[in-house]
Amino acid sequence: DDGSYEQNPATIVFARGRAPLGADNTLRGGDHVTGITGVLTQTTASGADGGSAYRLRPVNALNGGVPDFVAASPRDARPPDVGGTLRVASFNVLNYFNTFDGCTLGTGGAATSCRGADDAVEFDRQWRKIVAAVIAMDTDILGIIEIENDGYHARSAIADLVSRLNSATAAGRYMFINSDSATGDANVLGTDAIKVGLIYRRDRVSPAGRTAVLNSSMFVNGGESQPRNRPSLAQAFVQPDGGSVIVSVHHFKSKGSACDAPDAGDGQGNCNTARTVAARELLTWLDTDPTGTGDPNVLIIGDLNAYAREDPVAVLVRGGYTDLLAGRAAESPAEPASSDVPIGERSGTAGYSFVFNGQWGYLDHALASTALLPQVTGAVAWHINADEPNVLDYNTNFKTAAQLSTLYDDGPFRSSDHDPVIVGLRLATRGDTR
Repeated sequence: DDGSYEQNPATIVFARGRAPLGADNTLRGGDHVTGITGVLTQTTASGADGGSAYRLRPVNALNGGVPDFVAASPRDARPPDVGGTLRVASFNVLNYFNTFDGCTLGTGGAATSCRGADDAVEFDRQWRKIVAAVIAMDTDILGIIEIENDGYHARSAIADLVSRLNSATAAGRYMFINSDSATGDANVLGTDAIKVGLIYRRDRVSPAGRTAVLNSSMFVNGGESQPRNRPSLAQAFVQPDGGSVIVSVHHFKSKGSACDAPDAGDGQGNCNTARTVAARELLTWLDTDPTGTGDPNVLIIGDLNAYAREDPVAVLVRGGYTDLLAGRAAESPAEPASSDVPIGERSGTAGYSFVFNGQWGYLDHALASTALLPQVTGAVAWHINADEPNVLDYNTNFKTAAQLSTLYDDGPFRSSDHDPVIVGLRLATRGDTR
């Protein structure tokens, strides 16, 4: 504790090297400090719980001072190498809305509150960080989570993001899957405020088969009386050499919302039943060949709002899918697809993509079908967000004029609250007998 009782101090003293916190001097999860001298107190904690907490106060106490935090968790300006010839990623973009007033639930739906950036100034800061992250990942197929659900017209959020990606790289490089047009069903991805999406590089892959959407009442409601999970999107993609994969992107119901079934108190949070039902429905749906391609190479990605050992993920694993982040650290080197060691056992530490109340785990997943697994060359969470202080994000609220610049840059760090997950693939090609 810095000993200050200011809610929004003009200087945030805890960062690396005893220098104030800034966009160029962060303090990340895993950083450490030793030899602190200070006063230890137990006082009432702030926040809704009203409980007590231990606080160590080193500043101006017993000749102490600002601790010298040691950087033990380096920033990686680019993602770790995942190998392969094709990269697929999922990225929760934390409410990418380019509408600041008059938002609706789907195209032409009921009015709803806008999310994300409060105004054009904040949005200009937000999109720059998101675009920087996507370009650095250099993925061929990208599943997007938490983008505004406002259709696919020229001013829609997904069209806006793709336009900005193309402006930053090359004209026409990126394209999105228009699920409404492909299915002939307006608002096929539901009428929640946010939706999932798929963006791809047109010079590296092409869509194949049917654009498929899982929006049945059993999947979306998860056995509840109201919609809980967002509809899911699946699309087959093919490389010029014939290698192909089905990418299925998802966003299950969050733990922080109420559901009909009460929290079971088992540590899995609210709505675990709704997420588990959705996982079962997803397995059944994928078995029906929804894209019409007959492709056994299936990659499930997205924010399942369930940690690795929770019921929804266990359902998918028992259904024949391998959790690619299990037992892997984001720092692990890419390994060849021919390795005899299962991909989930090639590292001694587990991955993570999200932090909540000081605990790290991954809600963002990549799971491979049995046929696809031998073609996976690597899987990592790129730690650009979970380890970073949220005050380094795009928001301008409660910041001084100086902090608007010192706490912000247009790089990828703290572009969202979730780390993106990246998977490397070396797909079997025409005539390949693997």
